[in-house]
Amino acid sequence: MKTFTVAFISGREHKQFDWFAESFYREIDRYGLVQAPNLIVIGAAYNKQKIERHGFCEGTLKRSFPKPNIWQGQYRVTKEDWWAVSASRNTAICLCETDWICFFDDRCVLMPGYLDALEDAMIGNYIMAGAYEKRHNMTVENGVIRHGGIVTAEDCRERYGLDIKAPIPFDCGGEWLFGANWACPLEWLLECNGVPEIADGQGFEDVLTGLLLANNGHPIKYDLRAKVVQDRTPEFSGPVYRKEDKGRGGPVKDEKGHKLLAMFNKPEAKQAIHTPGFDFDIRKERADILAGQAWPVPGLKSYKDWYDGQDISTFK
Repeated sequence: MKTFTVAFISGREHKQFDWFAESFYREIDRYGLVQAPNLIVIGAAYNKQKIERHGFCEGTLKRSFPKPNIWQGQYRVTKEDWWAVSASRNTAICLCETDWICFFDDRCVLMPGYLDALEDAMIGNYIMAGAYEKRHNMTVENGVIRHGGIVTAEDCRERYGLDIKAPIPFDCGGEWLFGANWACPLEWLLECNGVPEIADGQGFEDVLTGLLLANNGHPIKYDLRAKVVQDRTPEFSGPVYRKEDKGRGGPVKDEKGHKLLAMFNKPEAKQAIHTPGFDFDIRKERADILAGQAWPVPGLKSYKDWYDGQDISTFK
């Protein structure tokens, strides 16, 4: 199998990073992978000794907070931390030093079969969209779900594939890249200038990235073997980052989210759009960071929301 990097994205500190690490190690052991992949942890807490015991050695382990952005962290212009997953994913992209990168969210447990699906994607040279399921009140021991809790959200893509008896994996469009569980050649993400940070403060970043990748001619396949189960029990998930999708209550075409979809869902849309006034070339940014330079920081006093011109500093 080719070398790859696992990017674990969490904007807040979570003890349940161990769930993912332990379940991934079990998958490594099941598959017989000789060397653990590189690991990049964005924002989440982890126990260094436990991670090393799970096969992720210090030489291939990186930890970082999300790169400077206007939505959260030290350089935010908002009054509190808002959703900024695009910035987190781009942080991992800039720190990645392997040909492939795989993204996961916090509080998730990896199901057996992921590495089989990933190897097929690497051999077939396509983007892998993985499956997910969301639950409340599940318990996990040593990377194994001992009590399933309550299912709160199922993956409609998985049900569709089962209903039509689709092959595993099967071709899909860019709009199917969601669920915070996907893998892609790093070069293809650099080609489209990373994950669109124009989606920060709102969401939809996975789908928009999928559309860009598809518009650049890269194949995407949905693979239900690559599945994670995510626990979203409110009292254990920590405070939810604020988001705002403006335009609700009016015509669907005028909603902020659908405006974003319309912006990227056209063949000529091949490059990510970032924060107006704080744009960047991710190839250059990555080269600078890997060379030891500091992250660029927002330099303006005022940033305007692309949707309606609202000053982002007034987002509460």
